[in-house]
Order: sequence, then C-alpha cells, then structure tokens
Amino acid sequence: MTERRFSEEDAAEIFRRAAELEQAGTQSLAGREGMSLAQLQAYGQEAGLAPELIAAAARSLAQDRPPEMREVLGMPLGVRHVVELDAPMTDARWETLVGELREHFDARGTVKVDGNLRQWTNGNLSVMVEPTATGSRVRFSTNNARSRALMSAGATQVAAGVVIGGVFVLQGTALANGAVLGMSFVTLMGATLFSMGAMPLGRWARTRAEQFRELAGRLLSG
Repeated sequence: MTERRFSEEDAAEIFRRAAELEQAGTQSLAGREGMSLAQLQAYGQEAGLAPELIAAAARSLAQDRPPEMREVLGMPLGVRHVVELDAPMTDARWETLVGELREHFDARGTVKVDGNLRQWTNGNLSVMVEPTATGSRVRFSTNNARSRALMSAGATQVAAGVVIGGVFVLQGTALANGAVLGMSFVTLMGATLFSMGAMPLGRWARTRAEQFRELAGRLLSG
C-alpha cells in the first residue's frame, strides 16, 4: 500500500487542527476546578519541562498575583490574599508563621488549632490554614471595621439632614428658629465622619497588601 503524502497546505492545516484539539483536551481536563500542580507537572514532562521548573513557575505566579481588594463604593474596606502551598503545613512551619505574624503586626493574637485547620486572629485580622489535596491553602484576610463604622454613621447623618430638609420643603414650612443651622450641622457632621473613615483607607489597604505579599513570599520560598 502506498503511503499517503500531504501537501504543505494540508500539513499546515493538520498541525493547526491538532493544536486546537490539544488545547480543547487540556481545557476539558482542567474543568471548572482547574488543574493541580501534579497535573501541570505531568503535562510539562510531556513537553520536556522538568517538574521542579513547573513548581518554581507556579510559586512565582502565586507570588506575583496581587492581593484582592474588597471595595465598597470604590473604597478598599477589606484585603484578602490566598496562597496555595505544594506541601502540608507542618507544626514547625506553622510556629514560624505565627512568629512572623506577631512580628509583622506587633500583636500577639490568638492561635486556634482544630484538627488540620489552623488559625491566627487579631481583631479583624485573620490568617487561616487548611489542607488541600496536594498541600495546604493559606488565607490572609482583614477588614477596616473602624472606617466602615465611621462611613456608615456619616452616611446616615447626611441622609438624615437631606430627609429633614425635604420634609420642610414639602410642608412649605418657613425654615426659621435655627432649622437651617440644624440641617447644615447634621449634614456637615455626617460628611466629616464619612471623610474620617474614607481618607485612611488607601494607605491602610496598600500597607496590608504589602504585608500579606511579603508573608506569602516567605511561605512560598520556605
């Protein structure tokens, strides 16, 4: 039987379709849950990449990913950062992390261990470690409760001032006996409280994000 020969155009089209099929197969294998480090290393070996290089690249990607800002009205009231480790969290590593947390945040905090779950908390600041199929996941999170409270109180007072003014306008009441002064005072105080809560948020969020990234970097390189 004569072996079939393909033209250059046919060969190019075959390679293109093969690449599409390979990509589709990879997406299908990844699924909604994504691929584990072990799966990535297996695919990498097929392409001639050493497993340790895949692991190093994965650590680099995780380290480069910025912390997530949880925003309200465009203002960062919370910061969250998740790190995936390719090995279980040992007692020694956990103790080292707790020591670094206390040093970083200048707070002793509270340590809680429940089976394979570990947690360090200090007020609204929390670091939780949970096991995964291939290692462990570390969740850094915090929120600025003080700013949230000030902004909420301020917004309430501003709304109250607007409502009071609206009532006077609808009733056609003459704004006498200090009504204008009272409305202005309530609104001004509300705006002041809101500003006091909002102004420090940018710097606070950047500081917490930098601290989370530094601690995550130590974990990933340790």
